[in-house]
Amino acid sequence: MLRPLVYLCAVSLLAGAAALTFNESSDFDISSCPISFFGQPYERLYVNFTSVNFAVCFDGFYRPETRGDCILGPAVIRDYGMLNIYPSNPVTESIFRQHLPSIGTDLQCVLNVITEQNGGPGYLALANFGTQAALYVQSPSTTPVDFLVQVGGNTAETVTVGNGPNSPQTGAYFDLSACRKSGVVYRPGTVVRSDSDTCSTETCDRTAVLHTFGCDL
Repeated sequence: MLRPLVYLCAVSLLAGAAALTFNESSDFDISSCPISFFGQPYERLYVNFTSVNFAVCFDGFYRPETRGDCILGPAVIRDYGMLNIYPSNPVTESIFRQHLPSIGTDLQCVLNVITEQNGGPGYLALANFGTQAALYVQSPSTTPVDFLVQVGGNTAETVTVGNGPNSPQTGAYFDLSACRKSGVVYRPGTVVRSDSDTCSTETCDRTAVLHTFGCDL
């Protein structure tokens, strides 16, 4: 499970990628590697620390009352972190695809956020697959750790890194792909709208693109 992040670190050293550091609530321009989070494309990333979480958000700094699009990870031991943006490479793309066969588009780039957690560094990587996106999280904890994936303030998925002496697992993957229309999220392969009067059906296809089809005459 460590392999994607280890490989990315090696790539950054070879490419001379500069890390952006932060020690307080910070926002970053990620237009060079935008992320389509459940169908909503974002070009800014917001990070902040709370007493119980480290938060990575897309539409503003995390506050429970703002009901944003966020990923909440475990609290850190020090308010400090780094953000790197890496180009696509075939090894990383292959590893993501092995764990997420639902991804059907090509890897464009990866955002990697590193924080200091109890026991060592923690990683949160966001992979841009064009109209699709993927999440990789890693924790050094020796006990299970939950990462909450929230859409509009509601927890859409709990990604658990199931660390433990009898079931070592340092990382976990999750497919963030979806279509979004009028604020409603539709997962790939679902029907968005069907209208018998106009004989049309709108679907979210497997690569998270909306399509409208008419009846065959």
